Amino acid sequence: MNTRSLLSRRLLAGAFAAAAAFAGFVAAPTSPAAAAAPADAHKATSADATCWATHYGSEIPPGSFTSSGEVFDRNALTAATSLSRNPQLPFGTLVKVTNVANGASVTVRINDRGTFTSPVCLDLTDGAFSRLAALSPDPGHIVVTEQIVSSSGTSGPIRGIDGKCVDVAGANTADGTAVQLYDCNGTGAQHWTLSGDGTVRALGKCLDVSGGSTADGAKTQLWDCNGTGAQRWQHQADGELVNPQSGKCLDAIGNSSANGTRLQIWGCAGTPNQRWSLPS
Repeated sequence: MNTRSLLSRRLLAGAFAAAAAFAGFVAAPTSPAAAAAPADAHKATSADATCWATHYGSEIPPGSFTSSGEVFDRNALTAATSLSRNPQLPFGTLVKVTNVANGASVTVRINDRGTFTSPVCLDLTDGAFSRLAALSPDPGHIVVTEQIVSSSGTSGPIRGIDGKCVDVAGANTADGTAVQLYDCNGTGAQHWTLSGDGTVRALGKCLDVSGGSTADGAKTQLWDCNGTGAQRWQHQADGELVNPQSGKCLDAIGNSSANGTRLQIWGCAGTPNQRWSLPS
């Protein structure tokens, strides 16, 4: 299904949700803070401003595309902003979303657009929404704050030896999930954001050296972003991706390009399995 069809589906869902909300059919908010709709959802970019977050996913057919051109993944930590949002958040922007009622938070990457309007500010994937509130019974919406974490990064696939893509195994967002090479497929598991803070992010988490190790052969993994040196990377002119903490390079084990090849850090050698083409 193309992007227009996806947005059309969201238009119908958003119109129904909005009508139901204002008619009193959406489940009542679970806390006093959620009692009133925010005045301007487009300005909810600080801890003092609130707006509504909804969710989507189960109704979207497999193989549908987001507005950014990637394959939609209902379990990825991503979200859509409104087409009418002004100023708009660029694709790849990372936003920390916090549920006002329970304090739960999740960082999502903006990769889609929707036709919903204020007070809804974000339409989260089912996977992201479930980090903040239960999907069943469906609350319809929750009151949240949103904080922009990074808006300066570029996003897209990272390609390595023989054109294979850096991939989060199984698109699993659990801490410790292996980072590997795999055939490029356009999924969120291969969509990386190069943030201004030196981190490389996918599915709302960071490319991380296991245990903060600086030893040759230390495996890389997906992990909650924590600001440590194990999650900082610098791209060199020759294509190497260096972890400054260790002074070592991101490396495909065994100079292999086979699907499932794990990535590690290793002394920089200028070999093909240490050359990476980043999104621009």
